[in-house]
Amino acid sequence: MIIKHLLTFVVGTLVLVCAANSASAASEAQRIATAKRFFQGVYSSDSSVVDELASENITISYPAFEKLFGKTALHGREDVRGLLTWFPAWWSVTQIDFPETMADGDKVFLKWRLVANYMGPIREDQKHIDPAHIWEGITLFRFDESGKIVEEVGFESEPQPFRVVD
Repeated sequence: MIIKHLLTFVVGTLVLVCAANSASAASEAQRIATAKRFFQGVYSSDSSVVDELASENITISYPAFEKLFGKTALHGREDVRGLLTWFPAWWSVTQIDFPETMADGDKVFLKWRLVANYMGPIREDQKHIDPAHIWEGITLFRFDESGKIVEEVGFESEPQPFRVVD
């Protein structure tokens, strides 16, 4: 009788562990999908992603921001909306790919590749620059307990695409 109860306990525990792992995998898959959608929305100027997916106190940081915006990070939804206004004035995104993704708890990692055409003014010394640009990067997203993005920290493969934005 004790063996039967012990076996029932072990099987029950395994079922609960498997269910928890399955729920965790599902929520990690959801966070990956959310991070992809946010990244695509921001760089394709879909402002709906800001209110829907970002926390009120979101922080976004990339090395290029210092040169572009005079600060290392954007803080809050209003700053992010500014990026959504600024970016399409200079770039027309034609493709965004995510060759690698990973989630762990409240964090999501995206390796990305962005293809865009430069739409901004071209100075005389930039006439030789091809308007089509491809750049890659990695971005880490952090989520709060409600599933909203609270932080996006990224690194570009090179600053070349932003050199034309002087």
